[in-house]
Amino acid sequence: MLPEALTALARGARNSQALGWLAQQLERAGDIEGAEASIVETAKSFGFVPNLLPLAEPCEKAGDLRGSERIYLRALDDHRDTRALAHLAQRYERAGDVRAVERLYQRVIDNGHPFLLTRFGESRAATGDVRGAERLYRRAADAGSTRALGWLAGLRERAGDAAGARRLLCWGLEADGSPDQPW
Repeated sequence: MLPEALTALARGARNSQALGWLAQQLERAGDIEGAEASIVETAKSFGFVPNLLPLAEPCEKAGDLRGSERIYLRALDDHRDTRALAHLAQRYERAGDVRAVERLYQRVIDNGHPFLLTRFGESRAATGDVRGAERLYRRAADAGSTRALGWLAGLRERAGDAAGARRLLCWGLEADGSPDQPW
């Protein structure tokens, strides 16, 4: 039976397992685009966010970095899958592609998701990369995330600047990143 016919039957029967099975078969056969379409169709049919990330791995193993990047960006842009942000940012950073990392962060902000930058900043802070975390928090704060100010204050407090942390929470940031003064 052709994949299109199986998809139509599974959709008509509202059978997510059949669509999932089809995606697996297409992936095994090397039809990543067909598998992606099947996964997205399953998600649309049953009202949940598709998990496209498993499709990126075979692309990467086969050396198809553009294919995996396309899948990650679709997962991020269309489905707000924060794991895609982490995968792409880590890949770009390992390659030393600072411009690609910055473009990715700007894309996240442009799509109205500055909170994703705070999540990535949290993971940076957890690994000890305080400068990287601070840079991400500032960028998120500049894009409107009030949550980022709390995380920035936490970094300042852990660095021994309790007064600066309090000022930051009360008054926000100056353009240069220093805590603002009371008005």
